[in-house]
Amino acid sequence: MSNKYPEAIRDKISELVTNFPQVATRTLAKQLYAENKRYFKDLEQARSAIRRKRGNNGKTARKQIADKSAFRENGKAGFVHELPPTQKKDWLPYTIPNGERIAVISDVHLPYHCEETLQTWYEDCMEYEPSVILINGDLLDFYRMSRFEKNPNMRDTAFEIDQAHAFFDWLQERFEAKVIFKEGNHDERWAKYIWNNAPEFSRFAQFDLASVLNLDSYGVDHVTEKRVINAGDLRIVHGHELYGGGGIQPARAMAAKMQTNALMGHCHRSSEFSQCNFEGSWLRCWSTGCMCEMNPDYG
Repeated sequence: MSNKYPEAIRDKISELVTNFPQVATRTLAKQLYAENKRYFKDLEQARSAIRRKRGNNGKTARKQIADKSAFRENGKAGFVHELPPTQKKDWLPYTIPNGERIAVISDVHLPYHCEETLQTWYEDCMEYEPSVILINGDLLDFYRMSRFEKNPNMRDTAFEIDQAHAFFDWLQERFEAKVIFKEGNHDERWAKYIWNNAPEFSRFAQFDLASVLNLDSYGVDHVTEKRVINAGDLRIVHGHELYGGGGIQPARAMAAKMQTNALMGHCHRSSEFSQCNFEGSWLRCWSTGCMCEMNPDYG
């Protein structure tokens, strides 16, 4: 570096380029000039001093400087920063292969399930002989984990987990079908409760809902993060992915939001909507009823 600057200024320049190697030259020059205007006639002169220390003032100047520790490669003018690395995840649908016979069940809300309704569903399935059973959200209620007011005398979470194990045992004894469990908003209460009350535990796999429910031992596929399920031309969601209420006819509201053939639960109300466009293509949507009591004291 040229000795035309006092030693204190030379030290200041060395300190800036050493401590902030990724900061743009102009940014460092602004700080240098603001604090030492008596030594620089303008900002450009301060910038030139920074560039010289970094070895960006031409080949001749680079050769003349003995200390090359602060040198960096010449880049585009303005030293454009790169974008920070993304943490984005690929949000891919879960696809059920074509040709499968699918039986859908949703909104069981263990332990508030209706045994008569489940028995009727089972009898219908026996005639249909499904190859895939899709639990389309809200298998569990997780009443005690609700963010709303709740009765402290209601059943506890451990009891609900035991009920889920018993339910999977019940399915396994009666069906040879592949079972898929897609989380609904009530099932998501488990992870959100841990995030809000014991975030340290969220890093441990044994506290994941799949581990607590022993889904691997039951051979159950677990669909999380509001992923859509594709079954041929049909899109299957629990319903909370769409946000907002379903209204008096959830299927019609879903058709307006999704604009594709779709099926959902969530609203605890059966409905169907069909519409034909000008070219003769049909749009069909369905909402399924629930498998739980109709007047629960949910949180």
